[in-house]
Amino acid sequence: MVTLTPFITIDVKLSSSHYRLVTWFALVLGLALMLSLLALPMSYRIGLVVLLISCTILSQLLSKQLLALTALTLTSGRPTNISSLQDMEWQLQWVQGYLRTPWGSVSDMYAATLTHIHHYGHVMVLEFDTKTPLSGDTQSLHQQFIIWQDQLDVDSWRQLSVLANQ
Repeated sequence: MVTLTPFITIDVKLSSSHYRLVTWFALVLGLALMLSLLALPMSYRIGLVVLLISCTILSQLLSKQLLALTALTLTSGRPTNISSLQDMEWQLQWVQGYLRTPWGSVSDMYAATLTHIHHYGHVMVLEFDTKTPLSGDTQSLHQQFIIWQDQLDVDSWRQLSVLANQ
């Protein structure tokens, strides 16, 4: 008997991203430099820079961070031809923000269906409909996760790129 395996076999624990750190640092530094050039008193400029840094930290605390991603078997039983993204089942492990739950901490696993992938060079935005498998809750939540290229190994990035370009 021939065992059929799916062509997408992603099972990866995401690492922290240096691309993301550099991008955020450059953005904050550029905006702080633009604010410093404004014709305002020094106290206003310092206040605006502090507000900018506070908003950046708050946005990181409120964003969802994907820790692990696993593509499971195909729901339709077609191992070699995926007609849509909904033909695959996924398991996700994610946390809310960096500071409240640090990398490597235990969090809940979520069953998910991948609805969209947006590919932007070194960044992908994955959109999932998620639900907690153990809660018995049938309501699904729409979640978006940003994945940077240096968070994944080369093979997993290639497989997600194949799904994005389908």
